[in-house]
Amino acid sequence: MYANMEKVIKESRKHLTTHYDMSFDQLNDIRDNSKGIFEMIHKAFMFGFGQGIKCQKKRGKVNKNGK
Repeated sequence: MYANMEKVIKESRKHLTTHYDMSFDQLNDIRDNSKGIFEMIHKAFMFGFGQGIKCQKKRGKVNKNGK
């Protein structure tokens, strides 16, 4: 089963605070330090994943090992 990408993005936007959003400077940094489009996508995903882990840790939903 695949998630509807647009639906997931729209739903995420409802709960995303500016503290965990990606800044224009961070987007430029990813662009400038990537070899191609797929590496940019991967780095952006990993950044978002890391921000999600940071948020969950702050809320006490995962331990320091990320589990």
